[in-house]
Amino acid sequence: MAISGLLVLGLLFILAVATRLGSVLLDRHYPPTGAFVHAQGLRLHVIDHGPRSSAAIVLIHGASSNALDVDRAIGRPLAQRFRIVAIDRPGHGHSERGFDMETPAAQARLLSAALRHIGVERALLVGHSYGTAVAAALALEDPALAAGMVLIAPATHPWPGGGISWHNRLAAVPFAGPAFTAFFTLPLGWLVMENAVTGSFRPDPAPEGYTKASAIPLILRPATFVANAQDLVALLPAVKEMQPNYGRLPRGMLVISGTMDPVVAPSIHTEGMLRDAPDARVMWLEGVGHMPHWSHLSGRVIEAIAQEAGTHLSGMAQPAPVPSGLPSR
Repeated sequence: MAISGLLVLGLLFILAVATRLGSVLLDRHYPPTGAFVHAQGLRLHVIDHGPRSSAAIVLIHGASSNALDVDRAIGRPLAQRFRIVAIDRPGHGHSERGFDMETPAAQARLLSAALRHIGVERALLVGHSYGTAVAAALALEDPALAAGMVLIAPATHPWPGGGISWHNRLAAVPFAGPAFTAFFTLPLGWLVMENAVTGSFRPDPAPEGYTKASAIPLILRPATFVANAQDLVALLPAVKEMQPNYGRLPRGMLVISGTMDPVVAPSIHTEGMLRDAPDARVMWLEGVGHMPHWSHLSGRVIEAIAQEAGTHLSGMAQPAPVPSGLPSR
């Protein structure tokens, strides 16, 4: 028994050291690509490029990812025509987390403060998956900022059963969650990451090099894994609370949805937003899954966003002030 106990302790020690060392190496291998801005006492990582303007296309990434996912797929192709701002949500990528940040409303208030700080006064809000709930919350929290909305593969409505994977539920538990992630998320995460990425793209294949180019392994850092789990667990009660207010969202939002999304059910979220939001429209992408912005029809997604930006941001091309500490691009 004593020997078995020592072996278990030794294994846990090795896993903890591997996780700690691996987290340091991940930070070095995937360094920040943007600048940092302070809002509500937190440091947020912001990718801000394209023509300087007080109007912007604001990209809000989904769960288990970071700003690079949406910026590489959407931001870079559009940055020659529009100011693009993609922010790592709190606790993701290279942004700090803080306390009580698990709800879309709390994250929306933080993003609103950050956007105002960098001179964005009006924006087309583009969210993907979990990021659509944050986009909706941002439009409700700061309606003067939201000129229009594009929701990609939305996760905006209550779903039956409220299913969340066991490892995310465990990781979100106070004390037990951080202990679990300190030992297991990074070593075990490497074993399942590619399968998880493949599953999120299905039926489309994941683009070659996507995981590295989008810095997806950053999710394996314990603090990031816990933040992501907290977000997911808090989503269902949050959208239940927000849904009655969707009638106040900007008119004529565009919803982009793959007909074969295996992650969020279009019959619940897309159809729900068409029902609840004023004059909402949908672009159905036949045979596409949960990642329309990376799919074989991504060109249609990018052009649709450009058209929405041209409609909602016209006449807002004046230069934006450059706050101290944030370099102009």
